[in-house]
Amino acid sequence: MKILTEIINFLERSSNLIKEVRDEKDLQKIISMNIGAITGKIMCVENMPCMEIDIFKDGEGVEVKLNRRFYEGFCQAYAIRAIFKEIKTAVLHVKNGVSQEEINAISLLAKELDIPTVVFDMLNGKVVYYYNPKEQKFLENF
Repeated sequence: MKILTEIINFLERSSNLIKEVRDEKDLQKIISMNIGAITGKIMCVENMPCMEIDIFKDGEGVEVKLNRRFYEGFCQAYAIRAIFKEIKTAVLHVKNGVSQEEINAISLLAKELDIPTVVFDMLNGKVVYYYNPKEQKFLENF
């Protein structure tokens, strides 16, 4: 997904700025501003409830989680993909330290649900997990 590449590039270039962010909505706004995306895009379709996508650009949406539990974001990304068939979705976890157990659990969910997923560790300023089945990309830095 093009949006994931843009987000990863921004996070790695701006790791010092990202370390200072304490609020999830602020993180979403900072990322969106820097990649030319929309924050909090509301999507609606007939006979279904509307849903909000944290970051949206060119038909791709990313659920952004800051220091959240490993399973958060996956259900919403899956629901968006199921309801809005044309929207490609992904999950981004930005964490202040991440354990191998968390990576294992995130990896399992990403693969089982077939959802592109990135984990960015603010402590070392780099992506520690990246899964994108459509691009045949997979990275674990542990």
